Amino acid sequence: MRVQDFFAASKDTICKGIGVGGGDCNNPGGIGPVISKVTTAIAFVVGGISIIMIIVGGIRYVMSAGDPNGAKGAKDTIMYSLIGLVIAIAAYAIANWVVDIVT
Repeated sequence: MRVQDFFAASKDTICKGIGVGGGDCNNPGGIGPVISKVTTAIAFVVGGISIIMIIVGGIRYVMSAGDPNGAKGAKDTIMYSLIGLVIAIAAYAIANWVVDIVT
């Protein structure tokens, strides 16, 4: 393998990696698309966890069978899950807003 072939192959690999970030070799996309993808992934994971915790809280509420302490714990689980979901949605919106302004 010639040295020129090695560097040409390396350039192609680097250009493909830059393309994943939303750019190309002539116009790299910057950090904006990367931040947008990361915030989307984090929001997806947090949303999924919140939904699971809401379901767990509902099951705990049904299983409490009238026990005031169990019902309170279940209601707290549901409430904190909803608060976390609202915070995650707000953080996602703010992060994307900042990325739009900066880029």
